[in-house]
Amino acid sequence: MRKILESGLAWESVVVTVQLEVAQRMVAGPGDMGLLSVATQLYSKAEMLMRLAAGAFYPQPGIDSAVVRLTPHPAPLFDQPEILFKLARAGFSQRRKQLINTLSTGVGLSKIDAAELLLKAKVEPSRRPETLTVAEWIRLSQVYLAFTPSEGAG
Repeated sequence: MRKILESGLAWESVVVTVQLEVAQRMVAGPGDMGLLSVATQLYSKAEMLMRLAAGAFYPQPGIDSAVVRLTPHPAPLFDQPEILFKLARAGFSQRRKQLINTLSTGVGLSKIDAAELLLKAKVEPSRRPETLTVAEWIRLSQVYLAFTPSEGAG
């Protein structure tokens, strides 16, 4: 999906049929977010248009599917997605852990610096990555770009 979304092509919308679980992850909101939902929603508005029962296909698969429409945002939400994905990958690397822990190990910050980074981005360090909105990931990325870790911290 990211290859399509990051292709640089001028597209008005993309409609895909995917496994229901994948569709649900693409359109997920805070509380259920994952790397796929962050990526999808960074580049587009994702809408699940319909659910397709397994019986709608021949041969019949063992799973239901869904049709998802992606409509690009009029302008990029963030111009350095590689930074956002570096942080999001670190955050989601240990999904059930708090952001202070996943960011400190994932991007090589001390826990003190990770807490400071999160607080500067107005994100409570004890939150879990799946609770952040795309806007919060963007704000965290912007703060990270300007962040200077404490001297002697890792």
